[in-house]
Amino acid sequence: MERTFAWNETNRRNAKSYERLSNTAETVTEISAIRLMLKQFDT
Repeated sequence: MERTFAWNETNRRNAKSYERLSNTAETVTEISAIRLMLKQFDT
C-alpha cells in the first residue's frame, strides 16, 4: 500500500492537482493506477 502512495506522488500528473473538478482528478488517478497494474502484468 505504501508503494502505491509513493508511486502516486511521483507520477507527474498526480503530483499536483491541476484539475478543476474533483471527479476529473479522481478519474486521472484511477487511470494512472490501471496503467501501473497493466505495466506490471506485462513484465
